[in-house]
Amino acid sequence: MNQEALFGLVVAAAIGFVGLVAWLVYELRQGNVESPLALIGTWIALSAVTIGFILVGAFIVDHVLLFIFGTTAAGIGLVLTVVAVFVTPIVWALVIRRRAHRMRAAAH
Repeated sequence: MNQEALFGLVVAAAIGFVGLVAWLVYELRQGNVESPLALIGTWIALSAVTIGFILVGAFIVDHVLLFIFGTTAAGIGLVLTVVAVFVTPIVWALVIRRRAHRMRAAAH
């Protein structure tokens, strides 16, 4: 992967992260959640831990793919790893938001 492509991925990740944070802040300001700091902290912690496990697993799987099937299979594995890392914070944000809405509805 060349430097321009890597830079593009980093920029896309940064824009996506800022967008997610802005969306969560919007939800918090609308009063859709009870404890904003708890939800944001939970989201950050779950995203970081999940991404860590994804990266460790991908490191092992990509090396196995590289040595058994070659560079094409390892490249596909790397692309899937990047997709998984980008999708993880989005999925956790949706799960936490849904859970917060259910908790708020049950309290009323």
